[in-house]
Amino acid sequence: MTALAWVQVAVFIVTGTLLVGFAAGLRRVLATGRAATGGPVAVGLAGAGLVLAGLFSADPSFGYPVGAPPGVASPSVQAYVHVM
Repeated sequence: MTALAWVQVAVFIVTGTLLVGFAAGLRRVLATGRAATGGPVAVGLAGAGLVLAGLFSADPSFGYPVGAPPGVASPSVQAYVHVM
């Protein structure tokens, strides 16, 4: 990881946590209907995905960061979780 990569990791985790909290608030505010169930679930899943993306980093590849190989041969399990 580069020197300031922790900033991006923190942004992913904080934004994901805020989205999960927003989903909880949506669930409490919306009364009935499809949006009352599907909306908070979708927002919560997006938030959980951002938290996971922050916890698992991607492999250096395709020339980024500088000095990384031009392509990617075999991604690690951590990179697969980050991309999912």
